[in-house]
Amino acid sequence: MLRNTLILSLLVLLFSCKDDYSLCTESRTVQFTSFFYKKVGGQEVTTNAPNLRIIDLSTNQDLFSNQPNVSSFSLVLNPLVSTMKFHISLATNLQADTLTVNYTTTNKALSAECGAISIHKILSASTTKHTLDTVKLTNVNVDNGATPNTRIIFQ
Repeated sequence: MLRNTLILSLLVLLFSCKDDYSLCTESRTVQFTSFFYKKVGGQEVTTNAPNLRIIDLSTNQDLFSNQPNVSSFSLVLNPLVSTMKFHISLATNLQADTLTVNYTTTNKALSAECGAISIHKILSASTTKHTLDTVKLTNVNVDNGATPNTRIIFQ
């Protein structure tokens, strides 16, 4: 009798377990994304940073360390602050710039299975003008979608 109860309990446990992680089909990744452009004959043309390095100035953390031929980058914005600054160097022989992003943060419930995410609305983005020329906002909403947020234009 005890043996049958034990076997029945094990069978119930085996067949009642399910992987809760596979229930969430929505992306929980929220990143600020930017692409590099260069002006050629008055047109903005996609281009690559020869040797990209990005440092989060609030933590001094190296987010990208000498990544060759990068056409874009994605960064996580801190939901606990409203401004972040990044040191951006396009190549070791070019003077670095500072990218400043001002934003608001709200929480968005996805579903019971997925939980919630922090999404951001970009209020402004600016850069110093040593090597970079302009930052253009293309999408103010930083969410779990794949739409780029800015264009960074080289001089």
